[in-house]
Amino acid sequence: MSAQRRKVSLFGVIFFVVAGYFLYAIACKQVEIAQVRQEAREVEARLQKTTEENKNLLTEKKNLNSFDYIEKIAREQFGMVKPGEIPYVHEEK
Repeated sequence: MSAQRRKVSLFGVIFFVVAGYFLYAIACKQVEIAQVRQEAREVEARLQKTTEENKNLLTEKKNLNSFDYIEKIAREQFGMVKPGEIPYVHEEK
């Protein structure tokens, strides 16, 4: 009977070793899947940000062909005035 007990014990040990290996492999794959999902979320966020930036740049490009927009930028950023106008500078204290 002791020979039969050893076979059962050997089978049990082999079974638990194989089962442990598969559980370890599954756990490693789950970690890998979680990392890939995190990377996908980060890429999606970058894509969304880049898409929004592209939309803004296309709007800016369209506006650069507008005389009114060019005039607005010249006045706001460069302090330019039309002939005969008196520039007003607001100083903050």
